[in-house]
Amino acid sequence: MEPIFFEDQDEITGRYLIVEEDENSIWAYLTFPNEIRIEKSCFLCSRNEIKIQKFDFEEFRKKQIPPPMTLDFATAKSHQHELTVDDISVKWGVGGNVVLELNGFPFVLFTDDEKKGFSKSVAKNGIYGNVWSEEKLRNKMD
Repeated sequence: MEPIFFEDQDEITGRYLIVEEDENSIWAYLTFPNEIRIEKSCFLCSRNEIKIQKFDFEEFRKKQIPPPMTLDFATAKSHQHELTVDDISVKWGVGGNVVLELNGFPFVLFTDDEKKGFSKSVAKNGIYGNVWSEEKLRNKMD
């Protein structure tokens, strides 16, 4: 299967939503307005079964690559073995709010007031992003 790379640009803010796969996982990134420089990130999912309980995140920071998901932070939706670019769509909101959908359902949300995104793959707030919030989705995208 080809590694995933997807991007979509908001015509109003000039921001890009980028989805990129590496050897460990698939991440979503939101850029600064009218730039390609990443402002926010959030774990989207992993094609690989998640088996690591926990590990030293500093090692990955030194390598400057995103860490694989661990069981400590994973949800039942973290493993998406069959995900393809065709499964991904984006809905832009006002002021830099954006939701990434998988198969037509909201999955990752970036908001104007949070440094990390919200993901259905994240069980607790931390290095991977924030726990999914239906309330944030309603407040920011309606």
